[in-house]
Amino acid sequence: MVMFKTQERTGFTLIEMLVVISVTLILSAILIGYSREAGKQLLLVNNQAKLVSLISRAKSLSIVTFIENTALPSSPSDPKVCGYGVHVEKGTGEVSIFRDLAIDCANSDNKFGSGDVKLTGQLNVFQLNSQATQFASDTTLRDVIFIPPDPTTIINGDVSTKEAAISIEVKDGSSKSTVKINNAGRISTK
Repeated sequence: MVMFKTQERTGFTLIEMLVVISVTLILSAILIGYSREAGKQLLLVNNQAKLVSLISRAKSLSIVTFIENTALPSSPSDPKVCGYGVHVEKGTGEVSIFRDLAIDCANSDNKFGSGDVKLTGQLNVFQLNSQATQFASDTTLRDVIFIPPDPTTIINGDVSTKEAAISIEVKDGSSKSTVKINNAGRISTK
């Protein structure tokens, strides 16, 4: 009896290789698409948090101004700080904190105007990334001002306005994030 020695073949067949490569390509395509969407959402959430922080900072500054009483003018004809607010400039994509100044706070216009002072610095100004985001068309907030000591909240210079919103969207319009503020000073996000 003659015995033949059989050789074991090791390796992968062509079909096994094609299946593994196909599954890998499909999973990679899904993950790349998902990471782009996640990146857009992350950008919107980051911008939303910065807006909430900016509005909260303006509210805090108005209270601190009242407590410290450092903003008193040296002369009765000098303008004094009547409150702090946030101004939204849709054209440039900038949101900034400002001091509402007036000689008589009872006659202040309660919105950003020519006599008011924008604060500078990273904590007081927020600039949208114009390459990726923009203000949405439903943005209704132009100015919100906080008048100490409560602080009283006035939206867009009108005491009868109950609520306004800042909406930011991705340039392609696929995702949007909104920050709302009401006349009680409550800030909410959506």
